[in-house]
Amino acid sequence: MKISAQAVDRPLLMVLLGVALLVLGFIALSNLPLAQAPKINIPYVLAGVGYPSATAEDVERRITKKMEEAFREIDDVERISTFSTEGGAFAVLRFSENVSSSDKKRDVESALARARREFPDDAEEPWAREINFDNYPILLVNLFGDVDRVRLTQIAKTYKEAIEAVPGVADVAMFGERAREIRARLMPQRLEAYGLTFPEVAAALAGANIAFPGGRLSMGGTDHLLRVTGEFDDATEISETEIVTPRGERLRVGDIAAVVDTTEEIRNLARFNGKPCVTLAVHRRTDADTVTVIREIKKAVRDVKARSNWPVDAEFTGDQSWEIGIMVSQLSNTAFYGGIIVVTLLLLVLGIRTSILVIMAIPFSLLFAFSLMWFLDMKISNIALFSLILILGMVVDGAIIVAENIYRHMESGKGRIEAAKAGIMEVGLAVITADLTTISAFIPLMFVAGVSGQFMGVMPKIVIFTLIGSVIVDHFILPAVAGQTLRVRKRKKKSEEPRPADSGKPGENVFRPARGLLGILQRAYRRLIGFALRHPVGTVTAAFAALFAACFLLLLGFIPSTFFPKVDIGRFNVNFELPPGTPIGETSKVARRIEAELDTMDKEYGRGKVIRTYTMLIGDTGALNVNPMEGGSSPTPENGRITVELVDVRKRTVTQSVVIDRLKAGLPDLTGARLAFYERREGPPTGKTIMVHISSDDLDALGTAAEAVKRILEETPGARNPSSEFKLARPKIIVRVNRKLATAYGIAPAAVVRTVGAAYGERSVTEFDSRDEEIEVRIERVGKNYGSPEDIRKLSLRAATGEIIPLDAVADVILTSGIVQIKRRDFRRTTSVGCDVAEGFDEDDARAYIREKLEAEPALSGVTFEVGTGDDESERSMKSLKQLMPFSLLLIFFILAIQFNSLRQPLVIMLTIPLSLIGVFIGLFVTGNSFGFLALIGIVALAGIVVNDAIVLIDFVNVGRRKGLPIVDALVEAGTMRLRPIMLTTITTIGGLAPLALNIGGGGRFWSPLSWAIIFGIAVATALTLLVVPCSYLLIEGTRKCTKAKLK
Repeated sequence: MKISAQAVDRPLLMVLLGVALLVLGFIALSNLPLAQAPKINIPYVLAGVGYPSATAEDVERRITKKMEEAFREIDDVERISTFSTEGGAFAVLRFSENVSSSDKKRDVESALARARREFPDDAEEPWAREINFDNYPILLVNLFGDVDRVRLTQIAKTYKEAIEAVPGVADVAMFGERAREIRARLMPQRLEAYGLTFPEVAAALAGANIAFPGGRLSMGGTDHLLRVTGEFDDATEISETEIVTPRGERLRVGDIAAVVDTTEEIRNLARFNGKPCVTLAVHRRTDADTVTVIREIKKAVRDVKARSNWPVDAEFTGDQSWEIGIMVSQLSNTAFYGGIIVVTLLLLVLGIRTSILVIMAIPFSLLFAFSLMWFLDMKISNIALFSLILILGMVVDGAIIVAENIYRHMESGKGRIEAAKAGIMEVGLAVITADLTTISAFIPLMFVAGVSGQFMGVMPKIVIFTLIGSVIVDHFILPAVAGQTLRVRKRKKKSEEPRPADSGKPGENVFRPARGLLGILQRAYRRLIGFALRHPVGTVTAAFAALFAACFLLLLGFIPSTFFPKVDIGRFNVNFELPPGTPIGETSKVARRIEAELDTMDKEYGRGKVIRTYTMLIGDTGALNVNPMEGGSSPTPENGRITVELVDVRKRTVTQSVVIDRLKAGLPDLTGARLAFYERREGPPTGKTIMVHISSDDLDALGTAAEAVKRILEETPGARNPSSEFKLARPKIIVRVNRKLATAYGIAPAAVVRTVGAAYGERSVTEFDSRDEEIEVRIERVGKNYGSPEDIRKLSLRAATGEIIPLDAVADVILTSGIVQIKRRDFRRTTSVGCDVAEGFDEDDARAYIREKLEAEPALSGVTFEVGTGDDESERSMKSLKQLMPFSLLLIFFILAIQFNSLRQPLVIMLTIPLSLIGVFIGLFVTGNSFGFLALIGIVALAGIVVNDAIVLIDFVNVGRRKGLPIVDALVEAGTMRLRPIMLTTITTIGGLAPLALNIGGGGRFWSPLSWAIIFGIAVATALTLLVVPCSYLLIEGTRKCTKAKLK
């Protein structure tokens, strides 16, 4: 490490380098945006084709299957899921992760263009867009007050325009609005009397309401734009519009219809805490800072309210800046407590002056990481903050080893500069090797597949950035500063243990107890290592026996299995569904019942002490259905959702699970309504914990099987919130045109469609502007049996001869029912039934129980089923992580082999990796945590951490042997000499993670399995490094030496 030695001779340059890194780091930190979670970019493409008024079966036959055939020609498709609904088809295509979403979107558009030639003529133009997992609304603005719904909608549009003007806002969606509309309610008897049909009235209104550019005129050398206008102004003008009958009579629209200025048909409803409201869902641009955008949105809302006197209030829900604020506060507190523990430990053991040198590594390394994050356009998210806490105790490991070694050389009588050079030269390469092994363990984590892989992919980057910063400090800045400032306290007695000291200043006695304890530990260790080295085989055998015993804790089910831990984040959805065809008014009554129960619960718990807000949405909620993993409500009048936000978990006395169970208990009499609870979780977006996918071409068999599976899930121990995707049949009226009869009368099928659509207000016939508001005009049929099959049969059609005939002369009107939605998964009809698993229950055991029950269920005899997770991404990530673990081990082995120029010694060092699992499994068992994705991440991280102390230990053993020491003496000396830095690096790593594992500052519950896995794993690995590694070294190298002696 000659370059490090040269740095000692240039202390000013190194200090300036350090100052530059600090300044750059602070600039980067001040410019790094905050985000709740890292950006997830998975190549999903959503495609769709509208087919108005078609049944789900017709859509599947005429649209969906043709789409699927076109998609077969696209490369890199991993899964295709299609949904045939009333009025259109949708497809979700999942591609391989090594492809570009934008490229695949173009491929999908090309495939749709080819399929378009086979679609029906009245199908709408197909579309495709990328699915962005970051496209959740960052804020909901709920507007309510003492005004009618139309006025509230007009006011909401003003707020919407103000919010859209905020920099960083991508779009604002409005829900619960009610637009003004003009309806001409035609009287059938008068239509018949004048010989008119519905399409003729619609055409007359459209022709009388016109605004059209007429070109340009040149007058006097000046161009003038020519525009023809004749738009309606109000309902009176519509009522006065003249219509000429086929018999030449002139009449007004008001003669055959009641023209009313009303509101549009209710398509969605919104309420905030039980009060009618209009909700604005705000989405940000992907490059915008969430906290800044939300702050400006709130300012814009306050400005609108200040300059108006409207009796309308605005409340914010789904506020990501609030959630980010809590996250940053909790994890920052945790990092602060961890830093205090690390600093205190260093002061107790090393003393003030040496500790200051070591502590330098923390700010320098973290700020260096911030600088690289800024250059790479990363954000400070929950996983980024956790990664910084994880690495907090590790960044001082190298500094401890270097500083302690420099001090040891100074104790031997060398000057400061000479000691600094000798100290870094002696351990510099070993420290870099240790850092490289840690980096090697984390590098494969950047390539874990799936949503969870991308979510956790930030962690290895942060760890690597920070370790690179620590290498700069350990090898350049620290030796240079130590060569100028470090001092050694003279020993009073020859037998006194080497220990760091300060200059004998007041306060030094504070550190003597810790130093005395280290002396006791060193003496005890000499006796213990001596015993172990006399029984090396027994020591190693006992260690592996302990490993097998610990593994049985997992294999026998004492440690539950859960992919991600269930964490109370205080937000859940209640999705409710009534039988298809239920009017929106009836759905609203069910919602009122749930809202009333929530209000009752709020009174029981104390106003605002548990339940913060609840927002209800019914019907076409559009962009609020943003989580593809959740499922839940569909945009139809019989579906709704209530989002409940609870008070911060630290300020309430009951958990989210208790609140949900209490709500379920209070809603036993919702006859005909299906409830499904979705608990928001920390971490990447995921679906149900367990999902059963059922496939069959028979829709009736699918429905029967879905009900049977749901019943089994309800009976499964530990299962929570079971729900089924299968949609019940919706009552419908089919008008089937008899083509022969229609041709005989000279009536095209399209004329039948236009007549039915016009008679029942399906389509707007025209629109006009009034005070910057677009007003739609519709006509509709009124009468005693409005909308009944008999009423439809009496609709008037004009034959080619000019005579009026009833619709049933050319078409059959049939009352029937049809499926609402048909889902296809990889070209087969499929439905899914899923559930969550309560905390403390093993997910694998629950799946095994469900699989056993399903295999014995008669209702599933004619279908195929698969028991998995609620989303393919979780399984993909877990499988990918397991596949990458061997590459981490192989990379670590290569680095060790190069460092020691040996194949045996790396194997000795790497024994600590499997044996550290003793601590992992004991830690998970003792703390009650589950084994899953995070615990597995912890094991991968441990692979790079636990070998670090063994690297330095074996390096010192080799140095002792080169000096002529016998192998046993070299092992004892190296272990005794390295006991202090090994113990200190271990307790600083544990100290840095302890506040997170204990959830002292909050926000640590989600990371608990990973934190405890590393804490217990590294604690056990330290003992193994000091005992088992020397014994293994003796067995391998001692046997080799004896073999060589015999050969000689």
